[in-house]
Amino acid sequence: MFWSKKRKFLSLNQMFLASTMKSKIIFTCGFILMIGLISGCARWKPSWNMAENVGKKHVIDGYLKKAQEIQKGADSKIKIENAISLYQKTLDKDPKNYTALTSLGQLYILKAAGYTQDSFEKKNLYKKAVRLNEWAMYTNSDFKNLVEQGKTPWEAVSVLTDKELEAMFLWVTAILYQFKECMSLPTQILNIKMIQWIGPVLNHMKSIDRTWGGGAIQFSLSLHYGILPGYMGGSDELSSTYLQQAIEIGPDWLLGKWGRAKYFHVMQKNKTGFIEDLQWVLAQDPDLMKDEYAWKIYFQDDARRSLDEIDSYF
Repeated sequence: MFWSKKRKFLSLNQMFLASTMKSKIIFTCGFILMIGLISGCARWKPSWNMAENVGKKHVIDGYLKKAQEIQKGADSKIKIENAISLYQKTLDKDPKNYTALTSLGQLYILKAAGYTQDSFEKKNLYKKAVRLNEWAMYTNSDFKNLVEQGKTPWEAVSVLTDKELEAMFLWVTAILYQFKECMSLPTQILNIKMIQWIGPVLNHMKSIDRTWGGGAIQFSLSLHYGILPGYMGGSDELSSTYLQQAIEIGPDWLLGKWGRAKYFHVMQKNKTGFIEDLQWVLAQDPDLMKDEYAWKIYFQDDARRSLDEIDSYF
């Protein structure tokens, strides 16, 4: 569940904060973060009251079932939009429906990553996905109580359970996508704290079920440690370790090798590895892979495009 927009990386620590001089980034990051305290750096603001007041709760009719049926075969923008419409209708009737909240959030991410070019529209879709999955986590009463006492999601995450794993992961994914696709380098530096937020969430997920998502947790951790500069907890070694774990945990998932090709092989200028991993992605029978169907289609379509445009990566 990760982006495909082409971008060349100079080192693992600069996977997102691309620069020719890492020391300048670290210095600038610290300086701008201080400025950000008074000029609008990343801040988390609760929106639970919005979730509480969406509408009166009624018995759900067939909207949820129809939405799920469409999502199972969502291999085009129009199918995704049809499913989005039905999930929204479900939430209009039952605003605390966990399945509708996470499913709608996931489809917003997929629509933005795979079917939207405009940066402003992408940003709005990712923000909606973050909010919806926060609301999904809020269905856990212990989490709700901690947040109402003033805790942030990453501070309250320890009370979430295996029932909220999907909401946690989609929340992380939407933040990563927003950071990468919708922010310029100065804005990324200003909002680097967003990448710190996801660390406690991913580590809590790992403590519940390290194999969840076929290595998706580890792949996200590889990005987390690869993005952050060392003085904020970043580590090339941990990033590489988690990437390898992601691939080992998910041999029948497309995400690991697709992600290794698109980020790590590009960064290392490993053209052979890039070709091998993406050809492997294309060679797999989607019916035998465990990624969700819509993402399998996305990964394979993106692998095909990336091989066709290989000169733009190397």
